[in-house]
Amino acid sequence: MRSSASVAPEVLPGLGDVLSRQIIEQSQIGTLLIENHIITYANPRCEEIFSRPVEELIGMSLEDVLPFQCHRTDSCHSPRLGCDLSVFSPIHGVPVKESCRDVEIQTTALHTPDGRKVTVISILDVTDRNRRVERARDTLVEEWRGTFNALSTPIVITRKDGTVARVNRAACELCGLSEKEVIGVNVANLGPGEPWRTAAQMVKYISDERAGTSTETRDDAGRTWDISISSFSAPRDRSERYILVLWNITGTVELQESLRRSETMSAMGKIVAGVAHEVRNPLFGISATLDAFAEELNRPGYRECAAALGSEVKRLTELMQDLLEYGKPSALHIEKGNLHDVVEEVVRRHAQSEITIDNAVPPELPPLLMDRGRLIQVFENLIGNAEQHTPPGSTVRVIGSILDYGSRQWIECRVEDTGHGFNSEDLDRVFDPFFTRREGGTGLGLSIVERIVHDHSGRVSAGNRPEGGAVIRILLPPAESKA
Repeated sequence: MRSSASVAPEVLPGLGDVLSRQIIEQSQIGTLLIENHIITYANPRCEEIFSRPVEELIGMSLEDVLPFQCHRTDSCHSPRLGCDLSVFSPIHGVPVKESCRDVEIQTTALHTPDGRKVTVISILDVTDRNRRVERARDTLVEEWRGTFNALSTPIVITRKDGTVARVNRAACELCGLSEKEVIGVNVANLGPGEPWRTAAQMVKYISDERAGTSTETRDDAGRTWDISISSFSAPRDRSERYILVLWNITGTVELQESLRRSETMSAMGKIVAGVAHEVRNPLFGISATLDAFAEELNRPGYRECAAALGSEVKRLTELMQDLLEYGKPSALHIEKGNLHDVVEEVVRRHAQSEITIDNAVPPELPPLLMDRGRLIQVFENLIGNAEQHTPPGSTVRVIGSILDYGSRQWIECRVEDTGHGFNSEDLDRVFDPFFTRREGGTGLGLSIVERIVHDHSGRVSAGNRPEGGAVIRILLPPAESKA
């Protein structure tokens, strides 16, 4: 409690009239008078600041109540007692009965009428103010951290040597480590391969006094990343920091590729369909003429020529049919369907084949949004191709499963044969129109497959099995796919 005892005027030498003394005693600022480093006066406010009675404070040395050298936060080593100028000094942690207070002090040197030198120390208790500031700061920090972690884009802040200083939740999820495991680790060691390899290279690039930059890379899961990096100074020690932002642009890249592919295929389809339509009519006329002269051509010397002409006409007719199919508009009649049922229908069509067709697509796979007729055509082409490259008595397998790839769920379907497989140099060309290694083939079968699969928002690729034989891999999004 604040002391209500009056103070004799002689206790406040050099402090002016009675009004001034009353102001000092009623002030919310603690006031100490110091002579020869001994407290000669303490106003009532000092009782609350130091939790000591005024009578106990008087006679104590200044160091007993203000341990400056232990708790100062500025660059000075002690208050400049006795100086002629006011000195502002923030002091933190003044011990008060096993607790601490934050105070700010100001010293002023005075001379009494009788020539004595007196130092006035004004003490402002800022504990509550500092705690409010700290609470506000903590609130801001929590809001910032919450926002930082709420971002779905991985963000990594590194030091100049590439070690991680801060990371958000999305980045932790990407590398599969906790925040504690990530802090202090070099960004190159956050995971194997991409995007961390490129991120580490960008840190090295910008550390050589270069400006911020961005680049794209692709990881093993098929995701495309746009990585940008820029530098800034840490607020505390002004040390250099780099901020890496990893944008998953897989969907954007796929959309761009799909649009380019659709535009190209649409243009080619129109040309091809137009040519096929124009050629089909004279080809039909040639076929009809051969049929009309069948009797005359069924004579020795003519029979072989007629058979050769008929074979070539048949081949051209099949080519025209493929060309018309390739140029067909991509409008689909979409409905929910089961992939197992589609494959099973194609398998039944090949029941008389010398090749065993094994439908290993589970019936319980999630449904697809499909144009059933067009997907039947896909598997008709793929199974037909596999049969042509598989030795008699062997098996062609159609395998289905659920797959997580590129940050989304797919239904994977593989058509595997036991033939010689693709030539390694042909793998990048097998879906090109008119590319074929098969005698008499049109080279449009796999191109049509690719177009239909892409129209279903899917992907298709070709490869070889380790144990021998070719494999065509199709990825189709389930009806309830989550991108």
